[in-house]
Amino acid sequence: MNVTAINNSVVGGFGEAQDTPSNASNYGCGFGVDYSYTYVEALPSSLGLLKLAESYPYPMTIPDSQATGMNVTGNIRNEIIAGVIGSANQWTEPLFWMAQQNALYQTDAGENEGMGFAYVNTHFQIPWLIVRGISDSPWYPSVYEGVLAADRAANVTMWVVSHFNSSVKGLHDTASFYSLSPQSNARIHGYIVADKVYYTDFNVTLISYTAPNGTTINDTDPDCIQEYSYPKE
Repeated sequence: MNVTAINNSVVGGFGEAQDTPSNASNYGCGFGVDYSYTYVEALPSSLGLLKLAESYPYPMTIPDSQATGMNVTGNIRNEIIAGVIGSANQWTEPLFWMAQQNALYQTDAGENEGMGFAYVNTHFQIPWLIVRGISDSPWYPSVYEGVLAADRAANVTMWVVSHFNSSVKGLHDTASFYSLSPQSNARIHGYIVADKVYYTDFNVTLISYTAPNGTTINDTDPDCIQEYSYPKE
């Protein structure tokens, strides 16, 4: 983005801008580094819109039988999670590749389309928010609630639109790490984007990241490594 870095964004570096006839002599061999081009690895949404979405009067429970696809009784709690959405122009597979990516990016959901939406709105300083319904389930293939997840995401979106006005508190403020829900992967593990991820074969062995207080942490915690690693088969 050829702009000043956005507040609360995660900047991964600066771009190599292609030369033009007017400045090619300054570059020498290959591209030159243009520090006005910034690689933003995480774009923060509008804090005001996020708070508005979190105020949606969501139904608190659904039957366990609906969530699991099994003949069971009881209820399971529904929640709106302020998290991190990963966006890429590729499928989220194979698993060993996703394990490495999940160690680098602490996302809670993945999709293809949202980054363009976020980028364009950010570029023109338009407050934005992406709402996603989570259709994946640990009980798959017994249950897959894709339609239900889409309907509920639509309901939250309609709530935001119908209650929106230009005086929404914090509309032009950006969400931060501390705006994320405690259940989000980033809050659990302490970072949104790692500085480096090391792995042997397909197994993550070390994650180096910068904590919100600015300190660098090298994480070799067995639980974290196990969570993001799959055996080579």
